[in-house]
Amino acid sequence: MMIKTISAIAMLATPVAAQDASAQMGLKNIEVIQGWHTANGTYMAAVHFTLEDGWKTYWRAPGASGIPPSFDWAGSKNLSTVTFHWPSPKLYIQNGINTLGYKGDFILPIEIKPSVDGKPVKIKSQIDYGLCNEVCIPASATIEAVLTDNNSMDHSLIKTALAAGPRSAKDSGVQSVSCKVEPIKDGLNIAANITFKDTVPDIDLTVIEFAAPDIWIVQTDLKRTETVVMAQAELMSYSDTPFILDQNKLRVTLIGDTQAIEINGCLNAD
Repeated sequence: MMIKTISAIAMLATPVAAQDASAQMGLKNIEVIQGWHTANGTYMAAVHFTLEDGWKTYWRAPGASGIPPSFDWAGSKNLSTVTFHWPSPKLYIQNGINTLGYKGDFILPIEIKPSVDGKPVKIKSQIDYGLCNEVCIPASATIEAVLTDNNSMDHSLIKTALAAGPRSAKDSGVQSVSCKVEPIKDGLNIAANITFKDTVPDIDLTVIEFAAPDIWIVQTDLKRTETVVMAQAELMSYSDTPFILDQNKLRVTLIGDTQAIEINGCLNAD
């Protein structure tokens, strides 16, 4: 099987002026879905994008022609942290360009940790995101809600989206993961070896990510044997300031037609 590679950092494609959500081309609606309190004291909710037929929006690392969603929670109250639980994305190929994202109803579960337990949490966020059909449009919208814990509500949409998230390395039969990092001009070369206990599962592409400002990652090569996936990427910085690559913060995602495998951390190769 041929496995494709995709860039983990996005650039604008065919940009058009951003529009308000109430009149946004390609978008029917965007809203907050209320959820429930978890056993560890957080609150599970979701952002629900309802898209027009034929339109898609993007995953957190959509490829060179995608626009990843960004959230500004500055208007929120009693909010400490927000954790995103991304469903496994789909691969879309248009005019020979690969992007990762979602069509139809896209439900993004968000896990909210309050600053003060037991007090109401109000979330308010400006979302900057992208929509794409024949053209790709940068868009923005504002969502807000006071989170409640109503057990009579139907939580099935959020639970289905959580179930569609990537599988862990352990649950996917990954036996070992190692990375070899070497300096190149203007950056670093990362070679990841992912060994499975049995055969490599059916995957279409791989994405290597490292969350840091002014960092660009380009996927350069991908090979496989019966039990090993070998992915390679170049990490480059736009800044003159030196940076430290913490391999525990590298994330490697293998993406297939039905689900993804997420591997957090990639230690030095022996």
